[in-house]
Amino acid sequence: MPALRPIDVLLTRKPSEMLADGVITATEVEELARLARDSRGSTHDATPALRVLVEQHGNQFESPAALQRARALVDLPLTPVARPDNELFRYLAPANDNTVRGHQLVLKRAGVMDVDTGLVAYSRGWGQFNAGVLDQAHGSSVPASSMHDLSARARLNALTPPQRLDAAAKAFGVTLPGLDFQGIAKGFFRPEEPDWAGVCYSWSWAALDARLSSLVDVDGPQGQRGLWIGGQFLSRADLGNWLMALAAGVSQGAGDVMWYAPEAEDLLKACLGYLVEGGGGFRADIGNSLAGRTDEVWFQPFVGAKVDVSAIGAGGEQAILDVVRQPRKTGWGGTVPGVDGSSVKLVRIDGRYANEESDDHEGPTAISTLRWNVYAVLDAQGKVLASVMADDPRIASAPGLPERSTAAVPRNLFAPEHSLIDGILEGDPAPEIQGSVWGPALDFFVGHVLARGVPATTRAAFEKEAGSGALTSTQIAALAERYPTVANGYAPAEWAASFGARGLQAAQFGAPEL
Repeated sequence: MPALRPIDVLLTRKPSEMLADGVITATEVEELARLARDSRGSTHDATPALRVLVEQHGNQFESPAALQRARALVDLPLTPVARPDNELFRYLAPANDNTVRGHQLVLKRAGVMDVDTGLVAYSRGWGQFNAGVLDQAHGSSVPASSMHDLSARARLNALTPPQRLDAAAKAFGVTLPGLDFQGIAKGFFRPEEPDWAGVCYSWSWAALDARLSSLVDVDGPQGQRGLWIGGQFLSRADLGNWLMALAAGVSQGAGDVMWYAPEAEDLLKACLGYLVEGGGGFRADIGNSLAGRTDEVWFQPFVGAKVDVSAIGAGGEQAILDVVRQPRKTGWGGTVPGVDGSSVKLVRIDGRYANEESDDHEGPTAISTLRWNVYAVLDAQGKVLASVMADDPRIASAPGLPERSTAAVPRNLFAPEHSLIDGILEGDPAPEIQGSVWGPALDFFVGHVLARGVPATTRAAFEKEAGSGALTSTQIAALAERYPTVANGYAPAEWAASFGARGLQAAQFGAPEL
């Protein structure tokens, strides 16, 4: 029997976790859908898992709406969500276009609306290099288990996160051809770096993958949030910290739509085209937009926005139309011709982004907002021909403008693609993963730790139900149905000593063949 792909393990594990408390919530339905189809469109077959929930557990959904949503997901293929047309604007992104300048944006009318990707974008710190983040334990400590007395639990707690990860890899018979986790933690610590330097660029990349955010933000009571894997415990906080660090080697330009040195038009199109459902969000270096951060790289993952489109006075409109008719120097040193517009609209954008909290953060995503004011020049049909930021010196003397200030255009914008994560979850890591020094560790972390890991609450519930006495074959089969992947949370020898001798075979509970 071939080994199950990580995505197959996930689509087995998650429904059992959803059923554990007897109620299937709408949020859990959407989480399963995100695990099966990343918001950028990677497709996997989650239909069987969803169908079982609908057909066999329909009475356990928290509401008719949650059940209806699950039925809709069963009936429809999990294909990419198209950017929806709406009453305020229309956006068209040509296929295989890795820049935004050629995309079309039409503003239909004045009005206000809220747009959102639906992405969670997990929050932590920024992986500060000079703090030695990876070599320290953060967040929840090792929870109590019937498997451990106080001294055994203390020994587990004394291990550093990289020691735990190396032990988990050994338990699964995985040898990392590049650096092991302790070697990575050692190389990550750079005391000579400034305090602001870290891996915000890779955090913002990973945080915009709906599956990864869902997997690192493990549910559970406060202080007990994390995953057991191969007999080791990794807190929710450290899962997020390690994910951003391991992604650092592959997240730069990994199939991204790229906008280096973007301008007003790029920003406008990015916000209205990529912060909507199906848009996938974008990550932006907003150091130049934040007070006191001008010289720092400060990438944040943007997930939604409030958009307000309004008309402006005739005098200001004519002044802007006159300005954009003139040829203009670009940030690249070239010249672009002027445009003949018909009208001008002010677009106020309150862009929402996930913000850093701390390395120990295990709560909800922290969301901050940045205000951009953009004057959009339109043709007679409302198509955007050019855009001007509200603080552009060329319109400083224009009369009657409603806005003259704005946050700066980010220095860089990237809309991330996550095909590298697709490959790991499908059990076929890309050459970029296999050939990277840290790539094999990322493969193990996503494909084993995140995909096969057992939440602390799940393992505790299993141990309580399994007890310590003899079990009948019927009882064992019922346990295996409720906890189909729980054996991944234990080291093979640990499982054999505690459960194997009682007739619970590790393979029956999801452990891979070593």
